[in-house]
Amino acid sequence: MRNSMKLTNRKITIAGSIIKINLYKDKPLSYGATVFAHGKSIRKSVCDDKGNRIRKLESKKRSLRRTRVTLINLINANACQWKNQAGDSYVPIFVTFTFKDDIKDIQEANAKFSHFIRRLNYVISGGCKKSILKYVSVIEFQDLKRKGVIHFHTVFFNLPNNSAYFLSHLWAHGTIDQKEIKEIENVGLYISKTMSAGNAKDTRLDGKKRYIASKGLLKPIEIRDQDNVKSIQSLIPKEYIPKFESFDGFQGRVEIRHYMLDRGEALSDVIPELNEYIG
Repeated sequence: MRNSMKLTNRKITIAGSIIKINLYKDKPLSYGATVFAHGKSIRKSVCDDKGNRIRKLESKKRSLRRTRVTLINLINANACQWKNQAGDSYVPIFVTFTFKDDIKDIQEANAKFSHFIRRLNYVISGGCKKSILKYVSVIEFQDLKRKGVIHFHTVFFNLPNNSAYFLSHLWAHGTIDQKEIKEIENVGLYISKTMSAGNAKDTRLDGKKRYIASKGLLKPIEIRDQDNVKSIQSLIPKEYIPKFESFDGFQGRVEIRHYMLDRGEALSDVIPELNEYIG
């Protein structure tokens, strides 16, 4: 059984204060079509021209690129979107957590990181067992000098700026490097660069998520109905001038328009009737 396939020549991705509109010049983008068998969706295996499966490493690199795009949108959807009691946006805080011991087992590293997050939540919440911290953490392997020892790159979206003391004292497994991300517009792109292409050669993340995300994060919005995209685009105030980018790929020529809203602003602030176009 197959649900109906739709075509569109434009797509909009809304991730916090960053709006991206893809315009497909040569080949429309198809979406909404999935083949079902026994209640489960079936994906065709990706093959080369000779019918052989693409080499595992190349497939992993493609998967890493897709994950990187997902990560960029997720981070941008949350960066500067969380506010304190005074109504001011939290500044995203980027922290690298390293291990002094040669920890290379992902399960062990994740367990230690999760325990640290629980303790940090307890302290930040004033002694309550609540998970109030919003964050995304990327698993990364250190260079050849430490032969793949695990470390974490983490961006916190609602961490108070006076938390440096708690971070350094609660993380008892190694060193931390902390900095506020104040001047960078595309926080997601900045953080995603920590996802090294070299990770594709390591089998430890096979079948596992390459990043850890806290519960309750804001989700990026993707709209593919071209009429809705046109309507939203027409409502974006003229002072938000798009930056243009283009490339030639599987879809042919694609023009991308980036709209950068004010820091901490969301498109729903600019277009109050946005919900009319989200289905």
